Amino acid sequence: MSASAGDQPGMSPGGGPRVSIVIPAYQAVRTLGGTITGALTQTYPDVEVVVVDDGSTDGTAALARAYGDAIVLVSRTNGGLSAARNTGARAATGELIVFCDADDILLPPAVSAMVMAWQQAGGGRRAVTCNAYPLTGEGVNPRRALALRAFPPPAQQRVALLRMNIALAICLVPRDLWTELDGFDETLPMVEDWDFWLRAVYGGAEIVYQRAPLALWRWQAGSLSSRRDAMYHWEQEVFRRFAERMAARPTSPLTEQEAEILQERLTHGSPEQLRHEADEALRAGDLATARRLYRATLRRLPQDRKLFLRTWSMTVAPPTGHLWRRRITAIEAAMTRVDASVPTGSEGGR
Repeated sequence: MSASAGDQPGMSPGGGPRVSIVIPAYQAVRTLGGTITGALTQTYPDVEVVVVDDGSTDGTAALARAYGDAIVLVSRTNGGLSAARNTGARAATGELIVFCDADDILLPPAVSAMVMAWQQAGGGRRAVTCNAYPLTGEGVNPRRALALRAFPPPAQQRVALLRMNIALAICLVPRDLWTELDGFDETLPMVEDWDFWLRAVYGGAEIVYQRAPLALWRWQAGSLSSRRDAMYHWEQEVFRRFAERMAARPTSPLTEQEAEILQERLTHGSPEQLRHEADEALRAGDLATARRLYRATLRRLPQDRKLFLRTWSMTVAPPTGHLWRRRITAIEAAMTRVDASVPTGSEGGR
């Protein structure tokens, strides 16, 4: 059942933690219905659904109002994804908060599985990231999922986060942890979740991995490519701020390895930018340049198994580069087909 907006944060009537699903929505009228329906059909017994209309003008708010008392609708002037998430978290009444963007869909067991993962790990200052299937123009491939196959254990999460964002934005966060971290940074227009995870893990928190893909994550090639340069810029800004916070501490909390990785990123930029350059060379049929750039990327992302496989195969059997080229082209064509049906302005759009 749904909790009312006037309830106080805490436990559900059944004794388990109440869960609030926060859905930030901007110009999301074409995808929000699926997201809300997924949230309302969770098998977990005590879920409230909080939808934040972030100043939409396309009928998003009207669609949300059609669900009546089944959801809590909060309207605000447009302030961006972080501000909408924070607004929803402040309005939520649950002890645990699940964040789900308005173009993604939670499958019915998602909340139950995330709560169980949190409890089995010991609860407290732990967050849970939920694996997901990519949703493209061709639908869902049940043999593919998004998150890492080998998720780093707590002792390795600090180093891993300096190299790549290991967690999806579909996640469960205890209210106390969200409050402690002062929510998402509202000055960041993108990669705000990476900033959140860095602050959490370097503050002593832990990310728990819900391995089963229990969500659908809408993957759009066109919106990603159009925002790629901006994303690299804001990645660097996140790490610049992170370096300043670490330097401001009385004694450096960074290990020698962490300091080296951070300095390399600040000096040479995002390894994903290097990977993109390798992909561009591969698309152009320049296999020698692609191999060289993939090797350089792998040195900075040694935990990426897919990158390792591509680099290794192109090294020991160079003609396989043509197979990888066809694979990249096919995947991007599938992702592009979804762009025509989903507006890139939706909150959380990639």
